[in-house]
Amino acid sequence: MCSSYNESRFEYVSVTIIIILIYNEKKDREAAKDFYKSQVTSIVTKVKSYHGRGGKFILKDEHTLYTMPEIKDKILIYDSINKNANTNKFKLYRKNYEGIYTLIGEFESG
Repeated sequence: MCSSYNESRFEYVSVTIIIILIYNEKKDREAAKDFYKSQVTSIVTKVKSYHGRGGKFILKDEHTLYTMPEIKDKILIYDSINKNANTNKFKLYRKNYEGIYTLIGEFESG
């Protein structure tokens, strides 16, 4: 009886984890699509890294920027993102010691 209970509990936990992963993946895809469609001029407020994969950056205006691994280490909190609508290309700016934003480079979200 104990074995059956453990198997049932394992199945429940496994299904719950799969549902959460699918939900999060769908939410991330919708956020990436919204970012693509929007004109964005905002500041990076939070950084989340996907262990060896890409980066997820939350912006002050609540947009989310997803990047490939080779770009994620170039973006810091308080950097400025400037992007036109209907493109994945964006410009990255950083404040210099005088408090003026200077262009770091142009990149493409992924």
